[in-house]
Amino acid sequence: MQVAGMLRFPADEILIYETSLCIVVPFILEMLAFHHMTPSGKQFWTHASLIFTIIYAVFVSANYVVQLATVIPAKLSGASETIRVLEQNPHSMFWDYDAVGYIAMGLACLFCSSCSQ
Repeated sequence: MQVAGMLRFPADEILIYETSLCIVVPFILEMLAFHHMTPSGKQFWTHASLIFTIIYAVFVSANYVVQLATVIPAKLSGASETIRVLEQNPHSMFWDYDAVGYIAMGLACLFCSSCSQ
């Protein structure tokens, strides 16, 4: 909808960050449940996936909360220059936070996949 021009600022950014933030807790609980359902001989791998799940949760939550609570309100009030360092855009710190988070999520899923055999 954003690409088609159906959503514009601030709704586009609010929806993408809120939706992404809503993924965090269910993913943590899913991985925790998978760990407890896995036979003890394979729990090393699910434990590793839990560690990477927490890394994912910390990085993406930090990013999305900053975007929702600081960046978007500052842009709306016309003070976007004062918080430019906090904006998520290519080659910014928060772009990297998002990348580290989703790389950790991928590794969490990779370690879980070794338990399904």
